[in-house]
Amino acid sequence: MAINPETFKSLPWALPLFSDPQWTASIRGSRLTATGNQDCFNRKTMRSNDGVRHWYEFCKKPETPDGLITDVATLVSYGPGLTGFPGMMHGGAMSTLIDEALAWGMLCVEKHNGKLIYGRDSLEDEGEEKEPDLAGWMATAWLKINYLRPIPCPGVIGFETKVNDLGSKIELSCVVKDAKGDVLVKGQGLWIRMKGKPKL
Repeated sequence: MAINPETFKSLPWALPLFSDPQWTASIRGSRLTATGNQDCFNRKTMRSNDGVRHWYEFCKKPETPDGLITDVATLVSYGPGLTGFPGMMHGGAMSTLIDEALAWGMLCVEKHNGKLIYGRDSLEDEGEEKEPDLAGWMATAWLKINYLRPIPCPGVIGFETKVNDLGSKIELSCVVKDAKGDVLVKGQGLWIRMKGKPKL
């Protein structure tokens, strides 16, 4: 599937992301296998019942090869499947999208720093479940979300995310903008590096 700016022509402030050579674009989900047991909630639940229709992610290249990733962006179009109150997106759906928009920044940092862990798409081995070893993975430590205005549903929105790479921790913040560029929601989060198997 090709990146198609037409889907997001209602966000004129975001269209430069598609043509600016400083930004690289990808379609959400392209980095994972279709059969993996990872990211199922977003690949299946969020996209089901006319939920998320298009999900593009962008990363701004650092000024120099050894520079830091500081800016990423996410564009999402969605149907009435994410409705809470009539005509409004469910707050839980928005919190998930913010978590993912911030996580995209974390993933860009990890890839740029050569720390992104590949080859763990499946937590099963020959039909037997394994206890996942998550040492080295980054995970959400906390999220803070401020809902400023109702989020129309269905709709098209964009996330502008700032990234602060602290090594073992990554701080991120984002604003969610509508077609006019008005800020609907603000989000902040902290990602930390896990040390081993989850204690459940």
